[in-house]
Amino acid sequence: MSTTEKESINLKLILVGDGHTGKTSLINQFVNQIFNAEYIMSIGQDRFIKKMNIDSKELLIQIWDTAGQEQYSNVNKIFIKKSNICILVYDITSEKSFKNLPKWYNDVLSVNQKENLVFGIAANKSDLYENEEVNVEEGKKYAESIGAFFSETSALNYNTVKVLFEKVVEEYYNKFLKETINNKNTNNNNNANANNNESKTIIIGQDKNLNQNTKKKCCEGKKKCPSPDKKNQNKEEKN
Repeated sequence: MSTTEKESINLKLILVGDGHTGKTSLINQFVNQIFNAEYIMSIGQDRFIKKMNIDSKELLIQIWDTAGQEQYSNVNKIFIKKSNICILVYDITSEKSFKNLPKWYNDVLSVNQKENLVFGIAANKSDLYENEEVNVEEGKKYAESIGAFFSETSALNYNTVKVLFEKVVEEYYNKFLKETINNKNTNNNNNANANNNESKTIIIGQDKNLNQNTKKKCCEGKKKCPSPDKKNQNKEEKN
């Protein structure tokens, strides 16, 4: 996570899971509100950007789509380092994809610290419930065991996808960022108030420059300014 000059907060969100579980379709629906029925296998990694706003703060979410094939496992580990949020995706019509979730979970933890992460689980292709091989309760139980947010999703339905992404981002914000940002704002306000209430000391007395100017005007055109006694004596003689 990082912050830009415009106070935008950058977060890295990754999706992992077996191939054919619909990771790319979920991202396309969330970012572009597009569903492509044609399956295109992800090779390597793709990155997408999505802006979100929480508490008037702009968050730039870098969403990484990883390949689900075993041959890309080592490459995936390079790209999932320093992640903030991880969504584990399985296909409800594929029991195998569900049973492989612990493997993907451990892969993520092999290059990240659990205490710095927020996890979500997408029970994807919920529109195909008639063919499900994994019931909802199984998915919820596993999510609870790893402390992850659970959501049934369908890449055909934007609202289900939106809920998933927004919930995990909000959870990360509330868990890791909100208190820090509020403390920073409080300190800034306190410093501003202190500067506004800062008192200034004014020394009241004679102005040295003013006295010098007055003296110059009094004696102007004379070789020597007469002393006060001499002035008084001249005054008495005139009288």
